[in-house]
Amino acid sequence: MATPEPTPQPSTPDAVATEDLKSTAKWMLGASASSAAVLVAGLQLGNLAALGDAGLLWGLAALASVAIALAAATALLFLAAKVLATSRPAISQLERKDINDNGARPGTRKEAPRDRKLRELVWERGPELLGERDSIWKIVEDHERAGSAFNSSNPVEILGRRYRPSRPADADALRHIFQDLDRRIREICDAAGHIDTKENFDNLKHHMRWLLPAFGVGVLAFAWLTFLYPPQYLNPSAKVTSPIQVEITVPSQTAASRAGLAADCVSTTPLKGVAVGGNLDSPVLVTRSQSGCPAHRVENSEDLITVPLPAPSASTPSPRRS
Repeated sequence: MATPEPTPQPSTPDAVATEDLKSTAKWMLGASASSAAVLVAGLQLGNLAALGDAGLLWGLAALASVAIALAAATALLFLAAKVLATSRPAISQLERKDINDNGARPGTRKEAPRDRKLRELVWERGPELLGERDSIWKIVEDHERAGSAFNSSNPVEILGRRYRPSRPADADALRHIFQDLDRRIREICDAAGHIDTKENFDNLKHHMRWLLPAFGVGVLAFAWLTFLYPPQYLNPSAKVTSPIQVEITVPSQTAASRAGLAADCVSTTPLKGVAVGGNLDSPVLVTRSQSGCPAHRVENSEDLITVPLPAPSASTPSPRRS
């Protein structure tokens, strides 16, 4: 006599609830991925170089804000993906866990399981999922006994009653027992999968309380640093890449002293010189020797007033008359 085929069953409530959780996590995963993609695509990385020129701390602050936003988005992606990747455990895994947890085996369970998942499956939802039995391993053993009885035609005892597959009434009863236990095994596995999925989903919701604010702070901080901060900090003046003729005004003795110029340079101002390095806001200058003000290389020109002079126009030679 062949083992009866399992009867097709509709989706269990636990399986439906698991799919709902995974659908929500899938939406969160898509939203997080889209936000991270928009952030990366919208990053004006050229502004980071400008911030670096304006000041090392500004550049580091911008990089830190980007790192915070991307780290928060990545963490959300990982946690949402973990929910989607939660698998439905096999009944053999739950059976081994139940055997290891049940110290009274093969007797009757006297205390609630120590394992949190088993406690919900066996103790809290026991009448619903296990019926007359008090352990998962008993469900599996009776399911195997009922199935093997059809193949061997040997008598089998289930829940204190002896069945002989050779008798039509017993064979019909065993068929119903097998199908009932098959349904219960499916429901137990679905319930266990829902417990694991809900645990990962709750973990995702818990971490979202600080990951979403961290993502928002990172994005807003980067936007403030690179777009909204005063332009003089974000757009430093052009670098001096070739010598530029300049006129230099020394406004005070203090300015002359800080620049390393002689005191008479104040009265000799404006001075003629050449910008040879730095940038137009604070160039490296070489002054020409003038009365009372010898030539000097100025590294610190922040207190000086430097005005670039227009390049001399080349005169066009007049054509010769023959």
